[in-house]
Amino acid sequence: MSYPKLTTPDSVKSYLTIAIPSFSATTLPSLNTVNDWIDRVTAIIYGAISDQYIVPITNDTDLLQLKDLADIYVVAKVKDVLGHEDKDGRRQGAHPLTSFWDQLGKYESGELALPNSPSNSGSVQCYSPNQENNIQAVSSKSGGLW
Repeated sequence: MSYPKLTTPDSVKSYLTIAIPSFSATTLPSLNTVNDWIDRVTAIIYGAISDQYIVPITNDTDLLQLKDLADIYVVAKVKDVLGHEDKDGRRQGAHPLTSFWDQLGKYESGELALPNSPSNSGSVQCYSPNQENNIQAVSSKSGGLW
C-alpha cells in the first residue's frame, strides 16, 4: 500500500536559510535525493504511529503536525549534506535529527497525540501452548497497550 507523502521539497526548502531556488537534478542534494528522504520519513512516521492510529492519517490538522515532523527530518538531512556549521566548523547545539527522534518517540508513547484521527482499536492476540499443549491466550494488545 502506498501512502501520501507527508511533506514536499518546496516545504523543506522554505525552512532553509540558504537560497536554493528549487531542488533539481543538479542541486546538492538533488531533487531525487530529497524525494527519497521524504518517502523514507513518511514510512518511518507511519510505521511508528500505526500501533496508535489508523494510517494513513487523513485529518488536515493532524497531517500538519506530521508534516512539521517530516520537515524536521528532511531539513536535517539537507543540512547534513550542505554542512551547516558555525564559522569555526563546529555544529551548534544538538543534531536536528535528535529533535525528530524525540518527537517521534512522544507520538509512539502517546505523550503527543493526533486528536482528530481515529485510534487503532484492532487487537493482537499472542498465544503460547500451556503444559497440556493446549493453546491459550497469554497476552492481548488493545488500544496500543499490552
